[in-house]
Amino acid sequence: MKEVIVVGASGLVGNELVKQLIENKNIVKIHLLVRKEIHFNDPKILVHLVDFKDESQLKNALQGEIIYCCIGTTKAKTPDLSNYEKIDRDIPIKLAQLAYAKGISQFHLISAIGANAQSKINYNRIKGEAEEGVKSSNIPYIFIYHPAMLIGKRSESRPLEWIAQKISPILDLFMIGSLRKFHSVKVSNLAKTMVKNSLSKASNKINFITYPQFEK
Repeated sequence: MKEVIVVGASGLVGNELVKQLIENKNIVKIHLLVRKEIHFNDPKILVHLVDFKDESQLKNALQGEIIYCCIGTTKAKTPDLSNYEKIDRDIPIKLAQLAYAKGISQFHLISAIGANAQSKINYNRIKGEAEEGVKSSNIPYIFIYHPAMLIGKRSESRPLEWIAQKISPILDLFMIGSLRKFHSVKVSNLAKTMVKNSLSKASNKINFITYPQFEK
């Protein structure tokens, strides 16, 4: 029986992940670390309202064996690059450092295809820097997920993403060979893979997951 932590439960992936964790009989308690109030009507859920800049608050809220970091923002929501970096890079790294200090055994990070700390593209660079920071935390088992286009229904309006989701089945036909990792991924399959990995015995300290490794 596992007690877990989810950061970013209000987002597309985090929300689906929490739903699947609720349904899983091996999960007995789910701690949600959030900046704003969120509602999940289930006795497994314990919500922690935290200031992510406050290290002591974060540390106190980290109660469990596994942490899933699904936090992220967009350029539209966070146009200031410095603030963008604080959310997409600094928070995951700080969480990993604190998780290691608290003895948490697994860290699951949602990253992206193309993540590279040396990239000249800010999005890819920030994702890559987050990965490097998490990897250096010395947590026993680290899982880094590299989905391409995510297929799922968001609560917020993103017109360009909606169009991309609609045409992705056609584009996916061309995602073969070395391009296969760019195949779209259903959010439900990504979440299912995260849950499965967290309940299975890992053989490697650091694990990267791309399409077609996501559960069907």
